Formats: sequence, C-alpha cells, structure tokens
Amino acid sequence: MTMSVHEYDRSPRFFLWSRLLTSFSFALLLGAVAIILPERPLRAGGADGRERSTSDFVRQTQRAMKDLDHRLSGLVRRVLDEPNSPRKLREQLMDLRFAAKRAEAAYLNAKFAREIAEIAAFEYKQGTFPKDLQVAEGKIAQAKSEMELSQAKAKRVQEAWDMISKMNNFKSASDLAAVLQVGEIHSLARREALVSKFVLEQAESEKEVLVKYTRDKRTKELEADAKKAHAEELSKQAAWELQKAKVEAMERDLRSPWPTSDQGKRLLALIDLAVPLEQEAHERLDSLAKADKPEASLQKELARQTNNLESILDEAEARQARDEMSHLSGRLSRERGR
Repeated sequence: MTMSVHEYDRSPRFFLWSRLLTSFSFALLLGAVAIILPERPLRAGGADGRERSTSDFVRQTQRAMKDLDHRLSGLVRRVLDEPNSPRKLREQLMDLRFAAKRAEAAYLNAKFAREIAEIAAFEYKQGTFPKDLQVAEGKIAQAKSEMELSQAKAKRVQEAWDMISKMNNFKSASDLAAVLQVGEIHSLARREALVSKFVLEQAESEKEVLVKYTRDKRTKELEADAKKAHAEELSKQAAWELQKAKVEAMERDLRSPWPTSDQGKRLLALIDLAVPLEQEAHERLDSLAKADKPEASLQKELARQTNNLESILDEAEARQARDEMSHLSGRLSRERGR
C-alpha cells in the first residue's frame, strides 16, 4: 500500500528518524562552531590583552608620575623657601626698597623742616626784630614830640596864668569868667604834659624789653628749633643711608651665585637633573597614551626614565633629610649650651 507524503511524514518511524537526523545535524553544527570560534576569540583576545596591557601601563605610569611630580615640587618649594633663596631675597629686596623710599621721604621732610626753621631764625634776626625795633623807636620819637609840644603849651599857659594872677582889678563878671577859663586851660595843659610824659616812658620801656629780653629769648628759641630740626634731619639721613646700604647689599647677594652652601649646591644639582627627566617622561607618557598601537620601546624607555627620576628624588630627599637633621642637631646643642 502506497502512503502519501503527508501520511509518511506523520508516521512514527519517519518522525523518529527525522528527530535523530535533526539532533545529529545540530550536534555537528555545534561541533563546527566549537572548532571554528575558539580561534577567533584567541586572536581577538590577544590584541585586547596587549591593548589592556598598554592602557594599564599608562595608568600605572600616570599614577607614579603624579607621585613623582608631588615629591619634586615639594623639594623645589623647600629649596625656594630657604632664607637665602633668590625668591626670598627678591621679596626682601622689594621690602627694603619700600623702606628706603619711606626713609628718603622722611629725610626730605626733615630737611625741609630744618630749612624752614633756619629761615625763621634768620628772618627774625634780620627782618622781624629790626622792624619791631624801628616801630618802638618811632613810638618813642612820637611820644617825645607830643610831650615837648604839651610841655611848651603848658609853659605858655602857666605864664599866662601867672600874669593873670598878679592882676587884682577885675571890674566885671566877664573878667572873672575869663580868669576861670584860663585856669581850666592851665589845668588841662598840665594834665596833657603828664600824659605825654607817661606815653614816652611807656614807649621807652617797650623798646628796652624788646632789646634786652624779647630779642634774646626769641632768637634762642628759633635757633634751638633750627638745631633740633637739624638733628632730626641728620637722624633721618642716617636711617636713609642705612636702608640704601641694605638695598645695595641685597642686590649684591642676588647677583652672587646661589646657593652658597655645599648642601644646597648638591641638592640643587639633583633637582636640575630631575626636572628635565620629569619633562621628558611626561612627553613620552603623552605620546604613549595617544599612540594607535603599542610601542614596547617607548614603554621601556619611559620605565627607565621614571626609575631614574625616582632614584634621583630618593637621593635628594635623603640629602634634604640629613641636612635638616644636622641643622636641628646644631640648634639642640646650642639650646643645651645656654
């Protein structure tokens, strides 16, 4: 009996063989994939491994360089912060120049004050006193003239009064009134003569005080002010000269070689070796980080440079520690000796 295709497909035997064939084909496919695919991951895995190795080396070197940079900058700061370093000397020189400018201004002000004091003393002796003396003498001359006039007037009135007093023939009341009027004039003339004499004596007294007391007192006061101003000027000038000398000495120190101590020279020589190494290492590290493919020679050279830089920094820090310990030991010995 012949079966149709659909019936054969639905037969249990055909179904079994079909499942077996399908399982066998799937197993063969998995085997082929297992044989073919491991080669590809190995090749890809090798390239990724080299890339990961390069990136890891870059990251490790970057961390190491960050630490080395920090150590180098610390050494440089310690060297620059020394009391006799050029940076410190320049800061001190700036302060000294400002101090010298202030001292110069103070000296110029004191010099001006001294000149003013000397001019005041000279002006009083040569101008003010002669003028005051001239005024006093003018008052004396005027008082003397007024006294002479009042005395002459009083003399004339006195003579007239004496003549009237000898006359006894007063015939009327008008004659008596005239006598009384002459008597009043006589009294007024005598008072004027006394007042003019007092004014003259007062003018002469003012001149005597001016010549004997005021002149000497004022002259001595002005001369003392001038001497005091001159002493202040000399003091300010000495302070200015001292500041100028300090500035010149600091400028000479800046022009002289630095550092001056053997320890400082050795430490600075090591820093001079470390700085170009540090710059070259950063340049090579940047080149390696930007490279498209790994460069073993560049890695090797970069590792050599970082090792050399670390060795130099180790030696520099050791020297710095020994110098600081020696300095502290010296201070301790001096403190104990006190």
